[in-house]
Amino acid sequence: MNPTNPLENLSRPSGSLKPEPPDAAEIAGLQRTGRARLADAGNTTLALESRFDLAYNAAHALCLAALRAKGYRAGNRYIVFQVLPKPPFPTHLDKGCDAPAAALSAAYSP
Repeated sequence: MNPTNPLENLSRPSGSLKPEPPDAAEIAGLQRTGRARLADAGNTTLALESRFDLAYNAAHALCLAALRAKGYRAGNRYIVFQVLPKPPFPTHLDKGCDAPAAALSAAYSP
């Protein structure tokens, strides 16, 4: 176990991640639904609340796909966002907001 790898640190017996071999079909399905939800989040005819839900669930599906590709399964829904590396640009996450910045930015950009 590499002590500097945060995913390995979180996969200890009491951790929030569980090691599990990647499943290509599961990962493809998560990517497919994530992309579809993200595209739907851009639909301006939907209520803003619906668009937010779609963007949030898209971000979750895509983050979970990345985590599963690394060989881990999250024990909690929120952990898929917490294990993301810090983005190389400032986001509203730096101010304490828990919304998935990348998906929301993509959903609401022209």
